[in-house]
Amino acid sequence: MIFLSVDNPVVEINFPVELNLAKGDSTSLFLTWDTAGSMQGTAILHPNMSLNLQSIPLVTDLAYVSCPALDTIYIIRTDLNMVCGSIGISGKPTTIAANLAANRLFVLAPKDSAVKTFELTSNSLIDQIRIPLSVKATYMTVSSDGKKAYLLDEMGNNLLRLDMQTGTVDGQIRIGSRPKYMLYLEDQNLIAISCAYAQKVYFVDATSLTVVNTVDTGGTPDGMLARDNYLFVAESSSNSVSVFELPGGRNKFRINVGIKPRRLVFGNSHIYISNYGSGNISLMKPGQLNASRGIQVGGMPFGMDVSLIRQWLYVGDEYKGGVSVIDLSSNKVAGWIELGAAPDTFVVVK
Repeated sequence: MIFLSVDNPVVEINFPVELNLAKGDSTSLFLTWDTAGSMQGTAILHPNMSLNLQSIPLVTDLAYVSCPALDTIYIIRTDLNMVCGSIGISGKPTTIAANLAANRLFVLAPKDSAVKTFELTSNSLIDQIRIPLSVKATYMTVSSDGKKAYLLDEMGNNLLRLDMQTGTVDGQIRIGSRPKYMLYLEDQNLIAISCAYAQKVYFVDATSLTVVNTVDTGGTPDGMLARDNYLFVAESSSNSVSVFELPGGRNKFRINVGIKPRRLVFGNSHIYISNYGSGNISLMKPGQLNASRGIQVGGMPFGMDVSLIRQWLYVGDEYKGGVSVIDLSSNKVAGWIELGAAPDTFVVVK
């Protein structure tokens, strides 16, 4: 056994460049410790450390994850599965949506009652739309052209539509009881909204904002996924996923999964379901009547997204404060990205 001693317990490192932070800004600093270079062949440790500022590469290799408790969105390199930078955003950022074609990142900041728009290439704030103070927005989805944003107010039972070009609310309706999640079905010009207390999914015309159909669920509906003319609905109270036909909404079947399923995502011919209460991910193929074995990740898995280029499934963990990385080819956990706070939304730029 070798015991090491440190020649100096205090290490001073000069900043590589001048760093100025305005109120609300956030930047990442990366401390590198060259352990081999610190040994120098003796039992005396000479800490060899360097400090570098964040360096963000091409947008197409990036993912964004919101951490409301830190007023921060972290930027992750999907080729290395590590944090490469951060954006400071006031207002407890929750839902985020990325639009590569428009070079935009849309962020819901509920505590600021605002939707904030950032340029992806520069990560700089370019616009901010205020939401009426009477509305407590809890979830957001954005049209593929970036012209419309739809907001849910869970406690107020409201759906709002924002015109992102004029910055105004151009539509609003009351919807169900405790709306939790929504999915924009653009090919049908519909918005599917899951309502927890009503135990229903409402289909709303995206143009007129009128309810055109309603389906009953067997438990408390939460996250949803549309695939192959079917709508998959996670039912957190019944530990199952219900499957409905699209269009029409006829109930086809129900599949038992893990405890308290919350979110669904598709990748590599499988649907992945995050089971918030059992700390695992269920797998199923569209058309199957049962879920395959789960992937154990621990904690409280919640938001997910897939990098098809890199063949990774990213699973945010609200309990452990980070992101599990799953290899889609083997369906095994391949890594962990530490964030230090509960992640809300994880989005891969596609």
